[in-house]
Amino acid sequence: MHLVVAGYLFTASLIGPDPAPRASFAVRASVLVAFMAAHSVLAKWLYAHPPAGVADGRMGAQLMYYGGDAIDVLVMVLLAAEWYRATRPAIRR
Repeated sequence: MHLVVAGYLFTASLIGPDPAPRASFAVRASVLVAFMAAHSVLAKWLYAHPPAGVADGRMGAQLMYYGGDAIDVLVMVLLAAEWYRATRPAIRR
């Protein structure tokens, strides 16, 4: 449960509907890229060194690596869509 809540809060801080002022899109995109890299490195390390007492640590590390990539692509698309909406020129009528 802890991991789900932490992931939700991280994602909400990047692309959530909060109207409060946030960091610029460049900062949020940089943070996203840095955490994607850290997440992938952690998954690879867990695959090579599964924790003692875990029955199928390598399967969990693979799920973390590939499942994390799918979530990362979704978050990148949502962040880019938010950036596009904020910067597109107004339509003249």
